[in-house]
Amino acid sequence: MADNGTIKLAMVNDVMRRCGKLPVSALDTGGQSSPGLVERTIDDAISEILSKGWYFNRRYNVESTADGDGLHQLSALEANLGTIYSIDTDATDAYIPITVTHHTDGETDTRVLYNLDDKTDEWGADATLRVAFIYRSDVQDLPEQFKKWIISLSAFNHNRHFLQNEARDGQLQQEMMYSQACANREEIEVADVNVLDTPEQDQIRGRPRMKNRSIH
Repeated sequence: MADNGTIKLAMVNDVMRRCGKLPVSALDTGGQSSPGLVERTIDDAISEILSKGWYFNRRYNVESTADGDGLHQLSALEANLGTIYSIDTDATDAYIPITVTHHTDGETDTRVLYNLDDKTDEWGADATLRVAFIYRSDVQDLPEQFKKWIISLSAFNHNRHFLQNEARDGQLQQEMMYSQACANREEIEVADVNVLDTPEQDQIRGRPRMKNRSIH
């Protein structure tokens, strides 16, 4: 399997070609060149799309264990996955309302889970909590159809924000809308959804809050 850098370069070149630019041989991460700007546009598109939550970047009924100070650190959950966009309690702990806050000990600033009922971020050493969350997948783990959506959205945004080529705008928009529709169709076909165990059904049953609180 190709690594993230190789895949990201291929995505940059896919966007460049759609915008009428020649492909490049290397990334310019953080740079002000066209490849650098395209890469940032891709990163923005990845966040915009993945933060919605899809069958491949959602996790349910995951056990989080507090550290020795009683803190549920998001970094422990992110270590083997990626940045968490939104998180909530799940399964047997679904009744506990939480949010994400910053815990500062004078040296480090850590994102941790905060108990809204008890008004504290200290849960007790080694305390466990069942959570569900949406996270940012590595590009090498993205399904092909969602990668196409990200590329087409990036090309549309890059052209509109930087190149302003009106002749290409309509074509890029059509491709973006088509790839989005295909990705949504894949979500419906692949996702294993239990209609009796969804946030919407919880609301019908009278659950007092929505799941998946976004992190700000």
